[in-house]
Amino acid sequence: MLLNFDTKKFFSKVLELEKLISKERGEFNLFALFQREENKSEWDLVISRNWPKTTDSETLSYTIDKLKIFFDLEERSVISKIAIIEPTDPFVININSALEVKHSKLFINRSAFNGIMIDNGVIFTSQTLTEPKANKKVKV
Repeated sequence: MLLNFDTKKFFSKVLELEKLISKERGEFNLFALFQREENKSEWDLVISRNWPKTTDSETLSYTIDKLKIFFDLEERSVISKIAIIEPTDPFVININSALEVKHSKLFINRSAFNGIMIDNGVIFTSQTLTEPKANKKVKV
């Protein structure tokens, strides 16, 4: 981790980001940070969503734009990659069936999901959504 890097503040900001995106675009099946054993100074942001009419590239672009607003350069450098995974992926299904979290912080360590070892992780949302739940604007 970077010298004097405030992980508590960082995780709180990630939670606020997750809440904002959920409000603007729709709920996530999974929104989490995972740290790989081979690189303890960086985190992978893993996103799974079932938003209607949204491609992975649109989700990635939107998320990057929000990261630039929420985080300074040092904080952004801690996120090594953003992985967008389909809600039907066995990894997502396994996490969703094991852990239910919504707009909170659940810290995990040394856990395996669908054969993938997670050294450290913070799960902000993990839920099974049976159908797309995008936020709909209501005209008044």
